[in-house]
Amino acid sequence: GHIAIHKVRPEVRAAFLAAARTEDVLDLARRFVADAAGGGKEALLQRWGYAHCYGFSKLCLTTSVRTMAAEYPELIVHGCTPGFIKTDMTQGSAATGTPEEG
Repeated sequence: GHIAIHKVRPEVRAAFLAAARTEDVLDLARRFVADAAGGGKEALLQRWGYAHCYGFSKLCLTTSVRTMAAEYPELIVHGCTPGFIKTDMTQGSAATGTPEEG
């Protein structure tokens, strides 16, 4: 999973862990985007306990890989997310690797 699963509110964590269909994950993502558009960081922190859109998108991706694998057992489902590296997007975080290190 992604580190965001440990940073969101417990009820959000439970919703991601209980997601059985990819559509469940998409519903969560749509609500997150709507809250971001409608109320910004404050709305995200209030409802989700987390306001980092990039981290949330990685959480959605990793959860979707799990749900797709369950929905389509005849397929090999693989998701790839970039490593946690120092970029403008991760400035101020605990990222230590460089883009050259991958």
